Amino acid sequence: MLRSKAHELVMTIVGYTQIPDTQAAIEATLQELDAQGVDLIYFGATTNNGILPLIQTIAARDMQVSVMGPDGIMEQAFIDRGGAAAEGTYVTVAGMPASELTGSGAVFYDAYTNRFGIAPETFSAFGYEAAQVALLAIERAGVKDRTQIIKELAKIQDYTGLFGTWSFDRNGDTSLSLVSGNRVQDGAFTFIDLLVAK
Repeated sequence: MLRSKAHELVMTIVGYTQIPDTQAAIEATLQELDAQGVDLIYFGATTNNGILPLIQTIAARDMQVSVMGPDGIMEQAFIDRGGAAAEGTYVTVAGMPASELTGSGAVFYDAYTNRFGIAPETFSAFGYEAAQVALLAIERAGVKDRTQIIKELAKIQDYTGLFGTWSFDRNGDTSLSLVSGNRVQDGAFTFIDLLVAK
């Protein structure tokens, strides 16, 4: 899917590689990518599995290349540990950042911020929504029976929550397919735009 989308956007994929786990190997990989004139490195990572040495080495080499990662790096720990090297990193995330939610999502954002003194991180709203849906399924089941609760969970349709109105499909996935683009700017995640808005 990524390959076909890249072609649709008239992007040239130079290649795929694993980012090595030694500093010398990271240096060698980046030197090769730099020689190829790469504009963007997409790293499917979490904060804890290799992206920090990558961005720090890119910064130290003063490479003119952008880095993009998935929602596994959209957490304060990435910014705190990445420091100045994290600046400019692009991040895609399922859904919307909590700060961009409207309606009941905005109410959740304000309540969370007021109670804990910090803004909710990426998956805080998802956790809240999941708990609410689980409680609804338990209530509808009316019995302490795991199988019945799971059956009720699967039946949930047109649920109105923090992200709007959605349903579970026959595979257990939600009908939501929002994906947003964000960037680290001035030491914080900044929402740029919706990339997928279905």
